[in-house]
Amino acid sequence: MNYYDVLGIEKSATPEEIKQAYRALVKKYHPDVNKAGNANTFFNLIQEAYDILGNEKSRKDYDLTNNNGKINNDYNYNYNNKEDSWFYNQTVSDEEINEYIRREKSQRSIFVKIFRILLKIVLIILIPIISFTKHVSVWISSVILLISRIVMGLFVLIVLKDIYDKLSGGTPIGGWKGTIGSIIVAFVAYCLPYIVMMIPVGLELLRDKIQDFIFE
Repeated sequence: MNYYDVLGIEKSATPEEIKQAYRALVKKYHPDVNKAGNANTFFNLIQEAYDILGNEKSRKDYDLTNNNGKINNDYNYNYNNKEDSWFYNQTVSDEEINEYIRREKSQRSIFVKIFRILLKIVLIILIPIISFTKHVSVWISSVILLISRIVMGLFVLIVLKDIYDKLSGGTPIGGWKGTIGSIIVAFVAYCLPYIVMMIPVGLELLRDKIQDFIFE
């Protein structure tokens, strides 16, 4: 058992995650709120865990000194003044602390399971919507492909005519600016269908990911 277990967080937790876990536990075990006989014991333990992990330097020292991750009543953490430690001066049974850890983990586990179930229900509803949107986007992509090819063909003909007029000594319609504009339009018309076709592909990947999550 270690301070990370006390706060119910991973060793890789960010400072913000540490603060959130601390606030949630303090609200739950504050003696003014929780009238259980051991509430004050756990409140002090939570406070000490946050004092160490909530400070970047003391957390780093703690991680380096306690590679085995153990905390016991001897409090083997060699901090600057271990006599200042509440845990060092307070007798707490292993049974009490282990029960506290088990209870907190159990409650978090139940919450996570309920959240995952609700999320899966929502995603199950979304699957047919995504599938329908994918089929519609495929049809739209086909239409856009046809229209874009027609537009591209027209503007390619305009560009070829402008080049022919220039080589023949004539003046292209709209001048060279018009020719450059026609080239740009033809290029966009050529690329647009490929961009649009990425939508159904992306939707299919999204649907597959959702299905993998639901049926895992």
